[in-house]
Amino acid sequence: MRSYLQGLKGKKAVVYGGDLNVAHLDLDIYNYQAKHIVKIAGLTPQERAAFGTMLATCGYVDSLRHLYPGDCARGVG
Repeated sequence: MRSYLQGLKGKKAVVYGGDLNVAHLDLDIYNYQAKHIVKIAGLTPQERAAFGTMLATCGYVDSLRHLYPGDCARGVG
């Protein structure tokens, strides 16, 4: 997907949207310290790291975090 998006980015503006089912930051997880979190799909360290890598290497931003940097799933913000 990253390669495809980079190819498009060379031709036009790109918005990659949808429910990607990855909680990128601890802020996005209600109980991020629970031991079982790392075993849940979309919350594994590998998925979260891959999402962060995609954002960084492709020059994209997490629009929710950009617009609402202090809001979080834990109800504190």
